[in-house]
Amino acid sequence: MRFFLNGFGCVLTATMLVAMGLPALAKDNSKFTSNFAGEDSFATVGNNYYLPLIPGLFQVLETSNGRIRVTVTVTNKTKKIDGVETRIVTEDEEKDGQVTEKTDNYEAVSTKTGSVYYFGEYATQYKDGQVVGHKGSWVAGEGGAQFGMLLPGVALMGARFLQENAAPIALDRSEIIKDGVTINTPAGTLTGCLEVYDTDGLDPAAPPERKIYCPGIGNVVDEELTVVSYGQH
Repeated sequence: MRFFLNGFGCVLTATMLVAMGLPALAKDNSKFTSNFAGEDSFATVGNNYYLPLIPGLFQVLETSNGRIRVTVTVTNKTKKIDGVETRIVTEDEEKDGQVTEKTDNYEAVSTKTGSVYYFGEYATQYKDGQVVGHKGSWVAGEGGAQFGMLLPGVALMGARFLQENAAPIALDRSEIIKDGVTINTPAGTLTGCLEVYDTDGLDPAAPPERKIYCPGIGNVVDEELTVVSYGQH
């Protein structure tokens, strides 16, 4: 999953969400779209409004204290997953200047709908410069895992969908909450953005994770991470 933050995140309870004027989030997995069988034509490049899949595009996000830094890059590399050629989007996480995780995310965009789909990831965790594991890694077509949706081509309020469909490894879910969001960031004031909450289908009681996607940029807020720079290499 993009921006796997090694457990660093704010806790938002259902009561807090209601107090913020947001609807209570769905807990039942059956309320989330999980079957995308109609999508059978994919490309490795696409201009999804909120999540463009364009080689060279990058975002750098940091916590307010600068201790955690995540760099996301749409690379010029591809990899075939479950018969589909996918784009590799890398995610490099650092804490206090030390690498804590590197992830290759496998993504593709529907040529029919413009939706961006997630075909898995290969994550590598580090401690003191040494590899300590590959927790969270999965790919569609193996162990019963299927591809999920990162963002639809048309963002409808209240839409719910599985992002990672790889139980028992991952069953992350997304729910679109609000559009037309304006957010002030160190990279500038961003407008017309989309607010999404992610929840864990393996643990529905776990607190949701707030994300914001902005036109032509991609993910600019993930929990306490906020974009500090973005652009095209």
